[in-house]
Amino acid sequence: MVKLANTLDFAIDSSVKGKVMKKVLSLLLVLLFCCSLFGCTNDTSNIEVDYGSSQQYTAEDLESAVDVIISESRRYDVKRIAYISDSESNENYEICLEKGYVTYSEAITFNCEFYIEGEGLLNNHWTLARKDKGKWVSLFKPF
Repeated sequence: MVKLANTLDFAIDSSVKGKVMKKVLSLLLVLLFCCSLFGCTNDTSNIEVDYGSSQQYTAEDLESAVDVIISESRRYDVKRIAYISDSESNENYEICLEKGYVTYSEAITFNCEFYIEGEGLLNNHWTLARKDKGKWVSLFKPF
């Protein structure tokens, strides 16, 4: 009888230890996942922004578009964002219409300079669009 009691105590202790180990392991995995998310963001305070000059867009329009670009490019090492021009933004709006993005009433285009390890420094356009002075959404990204 004593031998059976000792065997039951060991069995209970093992199942409790197993549950505790599973919880500890789960917690460690969650912490590791959270740390990996924070590791995927780059410092955006050093991005050079050139708003250029525009007769079509206000400073607030340009700033809100740049804010979208910065928030969507945190995983990349963006070095510079520059407004291209009103005429090129209008040309890209026409391309948006041709591609079927007819729900938007205007588009804005920036040149983005970013660094990708193994490829170096790259330049590409980033086009955003909006409807009736609403929020900008990215249509064509360099990534």
